[in-house]
Amino acid sequence: MSYKHDVFLSYSCDYPFGDWVKEPFLPLFRGLLKGAINHEPDIFIDNSIDSGNAWNEKLKNALAHSRCLVGIWSPHYFLSEWCKSECAVMLHRESIFNCRSIDKPEGLIVPVSVQDGDKFPEYAKDIQYKNWQNFARTGKGFNDSPSFIDFQDTMFDWIEEVARAIENAPDWNRNWKESNWFETTVPSWSEYSKIKMVEAEKSVFSPPSLA
Repeated sequence: MSYKHDVFLSYSCDYPFGDWVKEPFLPLFRGLLKGAINHEPDIFIDNSIDSGNAWNEKLKNALAHSRCLVGIWSPHYFLSEWCKSECAVMLHRESIFNCRSIDKPEGLIVPVSVQDGDKFPEYAKDIQYKNWQNFARTGKGFNDSPSFIDFQDTMFDWIEEVARAIENAPDWNRNWKESNWFETTVPSWSEYSKIKMVEAEKSVFSPPSLA
């Protein structure tokens, strides 16, 4: 077994950002990523995710087999237990491989903000993310506006960050598929991170609380 997906796309399906992910973000993202990694990208996206749904095997399996996570962050995202769990699992993987440290400043999560980041939890605020609030618009009017040109220009630069996260992914580990990886990682991430961050004294982000 090995990786199956280059990217796990993590987002809230709530309107309007769920619609924005499907159009205009995803087609442009897929096309630019193909050029950046020089092959057809495998992007996992679950169109059936609802904010209140429980963690399920489909997402666990996809996340375990994904090289990196692209997060479309909004207050909706951090109100979803599902989205927070996805983020926590990849943050845990980052910590195991000492990402976001002095030695490895880049991570396996590449986030963008599509709404006010002031309402994000502290651990998210401490991770560098792109502010795309001006681009998070749906409908044909946005595609015909000057802002859409700015959006494309921004995507050309940002896509290289995603390509680096894919390239820097650690060797795949079969243990990531084990149920205890999820059952212990998600609820205990906050306490685990506090211990590890004190030991390492290298992290540039605060550990998440999933409460």
